[in-house]
Amino acid sequence: MGHALVGKFIPDNDPVHKVTIIPRGRALGVTSYLPTEESHSWSKSYIESKIITALAGRAAERIIFKQQTTGAANDLEQATKLARKMVCDWGMSDEIGPVKYANHQEEVFLGREISQPRDHSEETARQIDNEVRKILLEASDKAEYILNDKIELLHKTSKILLEREVLEGEELDMLIRGEELPPLNLKKLNALRTIKVAK
Repeated sequence: MGHALVGKFIPDNDPVHKVTIIPRGRALGVTSYLPTEESHSWSKSYIESKIITALAGRAAERIIFKQQTTGAANDLEQATKLARKMVCDWGMSDEIGPVKYANHQEEVFLGREISQPRDHSEETARQIDNEVRKILLEASDKAEYILNDKIELLHKTSKILLEREVLEGEELDMLIRGEELPPLNLKKLNALRTIKVAK
């Protein structure tokens, strides 16, 4: 629910399509977004919003449970990849500037680290790491700020999500507006639970 609420309240984010606590693959639950239009070029603010929403589940854990779990591992990976691309590929760091740097953290898995000379110094590598860390820490702080500001809504929507297991984007909009949802469709819920057991 942390992902979904932050996704609703942060500007420049894709609309929340659905949130579910039914496990999918390695994910314990999924928040899906539906882009309003196809785009081949992303703005800096759009990428930052994607990082903030990616870190929102971890932020919700910190706020509600006062600890972190391994459940946010994939979110951290995705957020870190985007932050590193901002710095190394897309020139979106004021500190580093409009320069493209090879991402050696990815290349080492391809066996290229040995064969390709480093194209920047250790000092530059430290600057890159610092900038990536700064982007991630600021994004995490923004996610926590939004969730703390909407803490009552976080508790309310989480409780409803536990009962229903799936919330459509329109249903989440209703809850945000303070409206009540129609009664739970037990036939639909049992069908979803049957799918969950089959998986």
